[in-house]
Amino acid sequence: MLSRSSDSARRRAARGALALGAALALSPFLPGTAHTAHAAIGGCAGDPVVVLSNGATIDLSAVADASAPDVQGITYDLHAPAGTTIVSVISLGPREVLHFYADNGPTTYDTLTRVVASTPHGAVTATTSVVAPLQLLSAIQSTAPATPGLLHLTGTASATGIANQGLPVHLSL
Repeated sequence: MLSRSSDSARRRAARGALALGAALALSPFLPGTAHTAHAAIGGCAGDPVVVLSNGATIDLSAVADASAPDVQGITYDLHAPAGTTIVSVISLGPREVLHFYADNGPTTYDTLTRVVASTPHGAVTATTSVVAPLQLLSAIQSTAPATPGLLHLTGTASATGIANQGLPVHLSL
């Protein structure tokens, strides 16, 4: 199993900032379609980052108790707020697929992660983290001053199960 470092939160925040910067340069994707990109799956973990048109950055993570050759694929279903589109996807590997649906309420994010592996009973942990600009949070929550350029981690949730089953994660900001 691949282990996560103790400074994972800092790494995710840095990736979120990178993702927001990259979002300005990349063209949008249409909702309801599958997306693939070419990058290597590192060991037995998948960790794509999705930037949405509302400024939110979603970090999807799947860690499987299996060797990389045993992992045949990882599918992520991301349900985001209605009216949003994907601006960019970072680090989606060749054996990973992302399905996007803009069908949730304004502050709700749901994911369903499925790791297909030849080791059918290996443990899998799926984690979803949402990072949003403070100005987006201000508009939604009316609790923080609008400060362009700053990020705020708004939620992280995980689900644990076994390979070849869907693992649902729900986040409501």
